[in-house]
Formats: sequence, structure tokens, C-alpha cells
Amino acid sequence: MRGTTWIVGLLVTTCAAACEPCDRARALIAAGQPAQADDLLREAIREDKKNPALHGWRIVALASQDRGRDAVGAFKSFLKLGPSPELWSTVRAALPVPRPMPGVDVLARCEEDVTPPVLLESAAPAYPEAGRLAGLEKDILVLATVGPKGTVIYWDWDRVGDWGQAHYAGFGSAAMEAVIKWRFFPALRDGVPVPCDFQADMTFRLIKGL
Repeated sequence: MRGTTWIVGLLVTTCAAACEPCDRARALIAAGQPAQADDLLREAIREDKKNPALHGWRIVALASQDRGRDAVGAFKSFLKLGPSPELWSTVRAALPVPRPMPGVDVLARCEEDVTPPVLLESAAPAYPEAGRLAGLEKDILVLATVGPKGTVIYWDWDRVGDWGQAHYAGFGSAAMEAVIKWRFFPALRDGVPVPCDFQADMTFRLIKGL
């Protein structure tokens, strides 16, 4: 089964700025205790809501628990606080590799000097009812762009092969409807968020015997 492919950096050893709760949270995450790190960070944020480093490390703690929706919420708070390029890079380097999605292979197509984005929240596409009833199976390639705010700002699907059949059976629409809901930690160039293209190869296969 194919899975998600992203390049991930090494965990840095210091926070971008002096932040004692960040250091403690980082140590807990490295020790395999991201839930405890999140508890610590939430308490610290109650006392210091405008510290972007706290929100940045909370993204890491939540992503390490596969809590994608919550990680996206933490990212929105992080984004609003205008983090420095150093902090952007620190958080990006600490993010875990996302879990693979069944039947979905994702590959970033960034420029050479750009650090690829990381999926924070995603879901595999739903099987289109028209295709299921017709007994059809398809491979769909979605071409898209992640914007600097981590949302998908452009999307389309590659109309190769019998694309007309794929279109009328709903495979192309199902693939794109899934992709536009995905949320990312954006690509970075020198610690500054930038757009990055990616492709998502989606395999629609019926489960035999059902």
C-alpha cells in the first residue's frame, strides 16, 4: 500500500528564544510523551497567550499524537502571532512524519532551496457512489499548491487515460474534494512560508466480496 512521502528535518536541540516551558515540552516529546507536553504547553499558554514559541511547540505535541484538527487550531494561533523565521524553522524541523493514508501517495514538488510542507490534517477521499455502483476502479493524480498559510490554494486533476469515464463516475471530484480540505505546516525558504506544489496519487479500489 502506498503512503505519504515528505522530507522531514532533524529535531533541533534549542528553542528559537528563551522559553523554559518549550524546553520542557521538547524533552517530553523526545521522550515519547507528547500528551504530557501538550498539558504543560496549554497551562503555559494560559499565562502567556502571545508567546508564539508555546503555540509552535503545541503544534508539534499535537501532531505527534495524530491530533490533526487540534494541530491545525494551534497552527492558526501560531500564524497570527507572527513568528520569526528561526522559530518557523525550529517548529518545522521538530514535526513528525505524517502517518500514511491508505491508497494515497503524496509527493512535494518544491524548488531546491525550499523545505517541503508537512501534512497536519488529511483524509483519504470517499469512494464515489456512481463509480461504486458501476464497479469502476481508477487512479487519479491531483496536482495542487500549498499556500503560505498552510491551505490548498490551487488544485486540479490530471486528465490522462480514460478521464471522461473518471469524470462522469465522480472520481476526479472525489479526489479534489478530499485534497482541498487538507491542512499543512507550509513550505519554508530561509524560515519564511512560501507556496509549494505537490501531487497526490489516489488509488480507488473496490473491496472484493462486499
